[in-house]
Amino acid sequence: MLVLLEIELEACTAGVAAQTSGHVIHGLVFHQLHKSDPQFATAMHDGSASRAFSLSPLYPAGKQPGFPVREFSEGDKVAFRIGLLEDETAHAITTAMSHAALAKLEIGEHLYQMSALRVLQSLSMDEMQVHAADIKDFSIRFQTLTCFHAGKRFLLYPEPRLVIGSLARAWKNACGIPMEQEQLNQIIEGLQIVRYELRTGMSNMTKFMIPGFCGECFYQVDRSLERIHREALRKLLRLLPFTGIGYKTAMGMGQAQVSGSGE
Repeated sequence: MLVLLEIELEACTAGVAAQTSGHVIHGLVFHQLHKSDPQFATAMHDGSASRAFSLSPLYPAGKQPGFPVREFSEGDKVAFRIGLLEDETAHAITTAMSHAALAKLEIGEHLYQMSALRVLQSLSMDEMQVHAADIKDFSIRFQTLTCFHAGKRFLLYPEPRLVIGSLARAWKNACGIPMEQEQLNQIIEGLQIVRYELRTGMSNMTKFMIPGFCGECFYQVDRSLERIHREALRKLLRLLPFTGIGYKTAMGMGQAQVSGSGE
């Protein structure tokens, strides 16, 4: 089961938020998870359990990831999202955040009180497997700074092989079965970037900086791409709200939305 949670918080004091907060949210979630289920938290941290989740940075309540939180007053509400890709992780993190409902939560130098925990969207793997409608052209809006990582290089252009490669890895995390490489190759060959409106920036992870881009990129689907591959492409794109895309998606990077995919 894929689940997208929104955690709404009320500021206990006035303050100024950090420019990027995803890594701090990551620390908060792991802290709450360790209090609720220390064995599972340790297993996730050392890599022996799945890290099948994504996190957004803070954004103003009622908005979406990508809207910055700057100065705020006591009582102002902010939010962040957690995308959960498989049942065990979903149960553990949902339980941990539910237990935090009455606690004061520290994010950076500021204290917040949880005011709501919402399920924004859910999708079972059975629903995912239902034959998808035909997909034509689509766009991806990269809401928060996004990059791809290869070796020691950061890649700052969402070419089809990087986008599909990232979503294919997320698919394997979510359902446990990889898509066939030949099918992925056909999808990659059938996509072409026709327009983009991107800008670059730096994500501050406190101890290091990561370059990234945000904005929108428009993709054209080759009319000769077979229907079975179009269906597979649409299934991959349906993962985006839950998984994010690219590098460091568990620290606020790679939040994205897709338009025109038949959703």
